[in-house]
Amino acid sequence: MGSKASRVLAFILAIAVCGVAAHAEKPAKIPVAFGTWTGPHAARFKSGLRSGVAKDCVVVRAAKARVIIDGQVSSEDNKHFKLSVMVKSPKTNELVETKEYTFSKPQLSQAQSHRLGRDMFEIARRAPEPE
Repeated sequence: MGSKASRVLAFILAIAVCGVAAHAEKPAKIPVAFGTWTGPHAARFKSGLRSGVAKDCVVVRAAKARVIIDGQVSSEDNKHFKLSVMVKSPKTNELVETKEYTFSKPQLSQAQSHRLGRDMFEIARRAPEPE
């Protein structure tokens, strides 16, 4: 009976050690800010992007952010939308990077939102930190 108890204790100890090792410290979230968004249904695209960046970034005011994300939506026939996302430095207001996306609806799916969020995270990660 003693050997069974010792095996159970060893098993529980092994799980506890593995659990501690698996929960390593996560990197800090990157601070980003949202700037001006213009165009038809711009608020919907901004909301979709905000939910996409929530996993890896934290939304703060412009003075505390590493980058500012601006957006411009254009549509000729109100069926095909072109989203231009501009990432700027908060201190110098210079353009860090621009990406363009096309969508058939103004409502972003969860996958589209996550894709935009991952792209903005990568751009913000590569951007130099403000002094």
